[in-house]
Amino acid sequence: MSRQLRALFDTLLDYIPILLTIIVATIAGLFREVFGIDNDTMLQLALIAVLGLSVNLLLEKFRVQRSMLHRLEHIDTQITSLSSGNIRTADGRLNMREAGREAQTFDIVAWAGMRLFVDNEDFFEQLIKRGCRIRMIILDKNSGAAEVVRQGANYARLTADIEETERRAKQFIQALGKVRGSLEVRASTWLMPMGLIMIDQQRPTGVISIGFHPLDPNSSESKQRYLTVRAADDALHFAYFAGQFDALWQQSAVNVVARTP
Repeated sequence: MSRQLRALFDTLLDYIPILLTIIVATIAGLFREVFGIDNDTMLQLALIAVLGLSVNLLLEKFRVQRSMLHRLEHIDTQITSLSSGNIRTADGRLNMREAGREAQTFDIVAWAGMRLFVDNEDFFEQLIKRGCRIRMIILDKNSGAAEVVRQGANYARLTADIEETERRAKQFIQALGKVRGSLEVRASTWLMPMGLIMIDQQRPTGVISIGFHPLDPNSSESKQRYLTVRAADDALHFAYFAGQFDALWQQSAVNVVARTP
């Protein structure tokens, strides 16, 4: 209904100068009869009145349009602010060391996770000694999901990388000794279309970085894309991806690879 009224209002604004001309001409005729004003003077007064009213109406229409533009800009700003984080290429992915240096919980999903684990053992050790709980989910190397990744993603070294992660995780835990935090690595039989790093799931400062694996590694769009979701900016999608991790963690409970005492 409001759109119809707006359309009617805009139409009237377009025709109002014509209507005003008719109205003013009618009033001018009455004034001439009553006050005896000559035709030339009446015409001048009528033209001035029509011009003034027309200018005023054009200014009002301009103000209405400007107000609508401001509202649209405000809506666009609100939509942008609600957008969960940023879709970014690998070059702009979340710096997990910087984002997680004060983390209380640190969760990881990866096909093999070998490079991630090896490159960050010192960082994980610092977190665990400070009291952080780290949970990591990798693929079960004997599962159908692992076979799909090996064949579909041309990941021939998947089994070797998973075995290396398992070996390094066990050595890492043995070398830790008694610590305040914990590390647990599980293997999942579910196909995981994304990698994930979730920092501080239960805190308002929580952040999740999701790396989407390309369906066709040979396509021109095969570069992995990353989505960063912050709990403070997008609680809905943060809860969604956190729930995906929780489901994987529950499913892999029967397949613990390594765990701190």
